[in-house]
Amino acid sequence: MSKRKLIKYIIIVLIPFIIDYGINIMIGYGLETNSDIIMNASGFIVAIWKYVCLFYWFWVGTVFANSMKNKYLGFILGNIVWLILFCLYIWQFCYVGDEARNSLIAIISQNYILGFLPWATKITNLFTNTINGTNLIITAYIIMLVIFTGGYITKLMYLRKSTAK
Repeated sequence: MSKRKLIKYIIIVLIPFIIDYGINIMIGYGLETNSDIIMNASGFIVAIWKYVCLFYWFWVGTVFANSMKNKYLGFILGNIVWLILFCLYIWQFCYVGDEARNSLIAIISQNYILGFLPWATKITNLFTNTINGTNLIITAYIIMLVIFTGGYITKLMYLRKSTAK
């Protein structure tokens, strides 16, 4: 794989983090300055991002299905950032106490899935009235994996169908 393609794939996989981090900065600034305009704008962006995020992550799955000759490696490459951040989240929030938690790791691992949190909330509400933040984020990570896998499998089926003709 060329260096240019690798950089392209890294950027594609990091876009959810970049956008989610930007939204969180905007929300933080809105809270800090007590600005209704910024808070409303960030709410509007989140409302749109939750839909865009689903389609975007499905598309990312299709991109990685066509990224390598070895389809298993393509799947792993497309989910490596997801897996690392998911493991860091589990470690920080399930095994490390509040006082020993690394803020940077906690922020990074939570910012990756912001676009999927509204969906995680809806799914969690189907099963319980009690919202647990850790369970929500784990559910959001699972949704993210399912959406990616859906795009990945869809593209593989399309590629098989087109080569069979």
